[in-house]
Amino acid sequence: MKIGIEIYVSIVLITIMAILCTSFMMADVKVADARDAYYSYYTVIETSNCADAIVNSCIADAGDNGYQLSVEELSNTDSPIYKVTFIYNYQVTILGVNKPHTIVGYIRG
Repeated sequence: MKIGIEIYVSIVLITIMAILCTSFMMADVKVADARDAYYSYYTVIETSNCADAIVNSCIADAGDNGYQLSVEELSNTDSPIYKVTFIYNYQVTILGVNKPHTIVGYIRG
């Protein structure tokens, strides 16, 4: 009887650990997707020399994908500098964690 209870408890603990590990792996995949999206938007904006139409298109696309993207001009000189801010949610559903994380980059125009 004692061995049956130990086996049952072991199976329950292994199941809980498997569910937790899966949740963290899913969160890591979503973070990787968000970073890929950020680098994609960053590259497109940088390549276009921060053209307004391209920036607005990227902001709209990021919003459609559940991200927040903003581009702010920091200096208005011959070689302007732009601040690109990308916000995504880090989410571990099983633990109830849902926190916004931010990636910031700078582009020379």
